[in-house]
Amino acid sequence: MRARVLAGVMAAAVLLYGFMLISWGIAVIKGGSLVQIVFGLGILAIPTIGMVAVVREIRFGVDSSRLARTLAEQDGVPLDTVARDENGRIDPAAADIEWQRRKALADQAPDDWRAWFLLGIAYDNARDRKQARAAVRRAITLFKAAQG
Repeated sequence: MRARVLAGVMAAAVLLYGFMLISWGIAVIKGGSLVQIVFGLGILAIPTIGMVAVVREIRFGVDSSRLARTLAEQDGVPLDTVARDENGRIDPAAADIEWQRRKALADQAPDDWRAWFLLGIAYDNARDRKQARAAVRRAITLFKAAQG
């Protein structure tokens, strides 16, 4: 829930900032000289890139949440199976074992979105966020392909 609120606040901030930049960019373009037009177009590019990035991240979050719900509802697979210490921190050795197990499952079933989603969770538990996002993106792509 906290992540959703933060995402909403960030999206609102980007939209507000974007609209301010867009109005400023249009005002600069109205100056009419070639330099002002080029500068104004550059100003317009900044909020466009920001808004595209925010939309992409929100879609990733919505899609990955849908996969987690589907996996829990249909298959009853627990998402968090890694041992934790008394403070709730993931044991690195246990995370590595879990990653190896889930990597082997994904290698055996390269077209199974479930295996890739679980591998993404294992990468995240092992603190490899880049690979975690890549695995979850692949799971999303496979899930959407399976849905038709």
